[in-house]
Amino acid sequence: MDQKAYLKSLADELESLKNRVRHFISDSHWLSDGEWKESALKSIIRRNLPCNIGIGNGFIVSEELVSTQIDILLYRNDLPVLFKDGDFTFVTTDSVVGIIEVKTKINSDKELKETIEKILNNVELACSKDQDNFRFSGLFVYEDYDPEKVLSVLENLDARGDPRCMNIISLGKDHFIRFWNDTHDKDKKDKWGAYHLNNMAPGYFINNIFAYMNRYWANQNDKVIFPVDGKENYLIDSYR
Repeated sequence: MDQKAYLKSLADELESLKNRVRHFISDSHWLSDGEWKESALKSIIRRNLPCNIGIGNGFIVSEELVSTQIDILLYRNDLPVLFKDGDFTFVTTDSVVGIIEVKTKINSDKELKETIEKILNNVELACSKDQDNFRFSGLFVYEDYDPEKVLSVLENLDARGDPRCMNIISLGKDHFIRFWNDTHDKDKKDKWGAYHLNNMAPGYFINNIFAYMNRYWANQNDKVIFPVDGKENYLIDSYR
């Protein structure tokens, strides 16, 4: 199996899907374009999800608080939902498996900080009652952004606490950031790594979602879902 070719094909597929609506609407309806980009990523994730995980968009509800709207919400299918109409879903905190924010682009460091803070607040709410089900948080940006600036914002926000942690970030086609807190390798543990992955960042992002779903499955199939040479040769910066 050519893992690199497969990962690159995911980036190409997303690029094709995200441009399809733009060909029809040009610049006349940015909201529809943004929603379609969320839908494009969601459709690729959906087809590989295990049957016990649901996917949609919506809100997390606790006894006292309600989250901001979450672009892609992954939740347990074996627990009741509070409300569901198509993909639009309200779930309780104990159902949440993962949350993803989707952006076309980041326009400034201020916007980046606000976006990550929003994710961290939703993570904290999801874990407020029971952390056992929650697996990851992610930020997916279709256009590239300086990964070193992202690391700086993560450092300033100290976004590696329990439970306020940012796990995976994809920036354009080439840049990928992951927080390492689940490894026995002392050189990786509890730090972010930023990587330049030629046209493979979206694929790494998507496959890491499934890796977070089931760590045992990911460890057993690491050389099936990721290139054999790994990504450490492509590390460009890190923050502990």
